[in-house]
Formats: sequence, structure tokens, C-alpha cells
Amino acid sequence: MRQAQQGFTLIELMIVVAIIGILAAVALPAYQDYTARSKIATLVATANAGKTAMFDYYTQEGSMPTDESTWKTDDLTVGFFNALNATNYKSGLAYTKNTNGSNATVTITLSKINANVNSNKLKFVFGDKDGKLDFQCGTDSTNSVPDKYLPKECRQNL
Repeated sequence: MRQAQQGFTLIELMIVVAIIGILAAVALPAYQDYTARSKIATLVATANAGKTAMFDYYTQEGSMPTDESTWKTDDLTVGFFNALNATNYKSGLAYTKNTNGSNATVTITLSKINANVNSNKLKFVFGDKDGKLDFQCGTDSTNSVPDKYLPKECRQNL
């Protein structure tokens, strides 16, 4: 009498390993893109929350904070600065104000996100646009972040 086969043959195991390898090759890049998008979305949400502080300062003072040191220390804006500065996804953080004081730009140099976006810059512009307070998010035209990593409201050059 013949014995029933027990276990898997080598070819069956190799087929399973090949299928798992193909699935991993497809899933890994998608996962990396997803995590990069979520990290950038965190920065955008922080800046979006900080617009209240910037607009409160503008309303009280009549212009945006004078310089980076004012932005970092003023009672109204220090929380916003601390929130952006605490993130792990930046290698640089800069503040500039236009000459008439109606607009301020916060520029973040991205890092520790993804090789496709690291060292690129993300900009947040706070200001008075035709008598209305406005917040814009976008990229630097010289080294922009690919659109697939950005929220829709940030897919523009500033």
C-alpha cells in the first residue's frame, strides 16, 4: 500500500516564496509614499493651526512679527514656533517678512521623510491679501516636493 504525501514539495515552497516576494516589492514603495505623505501632512496641519497665532499677532500689532527672533519669543507666536521646531521632519526652519509687514513666510527644509523629498523646502505664507487674512502652503520653485507627497492645498509654487 502506498503512503500519502506529507508536507510540501520544494517547488511548492519556492512558488509561495516568489509570490510573497512580488507582493513585498509592490507594497513597500506604496507604504513608503504613504508614510512620507503623512509626515508632510503633519507639518501642514501644524502650520495651519499656527495661523491663528500669526493672525492674532497681525491683528494686535498691525504687521507680522518683525524678524525670526520676534517670531520665536513673542507670547502670541512662540507656541507656533515651538510646535514647528519640535518636529523631527525638518533640518531647517526660517522666517522672513516682506517689506511692508503684511506677509510672513515660514520655510521648512525637509529631512528624515523620504529620499525623494529630503532637503526640499516647504513654504507657509501668512498675510493680508486684499484686506483679508490668508494662509497659503506651497513649495519653493527651485526644489519643489513632488505633488504626490503634498496635500492638495500645497500643490503650488510660492
